[in-house]
Amino acid sequence: MPALVTLQEVKEYLKLDLMSQLEDKVLQHLIAAATAEVEQKHGRGLTYRETVETHSGTGDGKLFLRAYPVVSISSVTVNGAEVPPSAYRVEKHTGILHGAWPAGVDNISVSYKAGYWTDFQNPPPSMDIPMIPMDLKHECLELVAYLYENRGGVR
Repeated sequence: MPALVTLQEVKEYLKLDLMSQLEDKVLQHLIAAATAEVEQKHGRGLTYRETVETHSGTGDGKLFLRAYPVVSISSVTVNGAEVPPSAYRVEKHTGILHGAWPAGVDNISVSYKAGYWTDFQNPPPSMDIPMIPMDLKHECLELVAYLYENRGGVR
């Protein structure tokens, strides 16, 4: 799973030796834990990824995608039938998918790409992918630092 911060960013933030690999496994574990916690706190996927979700239609005109900002939608199906892109509209920054969503249990499937690009050292594969806001990156760095400084060892 992608992370909100890179190992190098964490080492720089913690003022650790960038060349040393002694703490890398611990730091990578803490980065994954902090990323998961920040995403859970915000209630959505934040890192750029391809996602396939199943939703139960409620009969109203909105579906709330679990990851955003939405970069692109690959496909939408209702009861196994493909829905043409002209039949729905997405609010990219909120993840709301507007359309005619009939009531049913797990009857709607959405395949899409969403989230922020998190690696400032490497450009995103598309200009449509937004960079992660610095406040989210800093939140994750602070959490990794807290976890690192307060880790307990086996005694």
